[in-house]
Amino acid sequence: MKLIQIFIGLSFISSIVSCATVEGMGKDLQSLGKSIERTAEPSKPVEDKKPVEQPSGAIVTPIK
Repeated sequence: MKLIQIFIGLSFISSIVSCATVEGMGKDLQSLGKSIERTAEPSKPVEDKKPVEQPSGAIVTPIK
């Protein structure tokens, strides 16, 4: 019975500590995301691409 009480107590303590750890990791990831957004370059428009030509002799089955 004593062993079960010790196990429950250690589980409770570790859950409290892990909550703080997860919260801290979440804040770190948020700050990392914000710094990436600040330093990222704006996207460039995509140029019109020519359609890819099928090799000669290729059989293309249309999908309906």
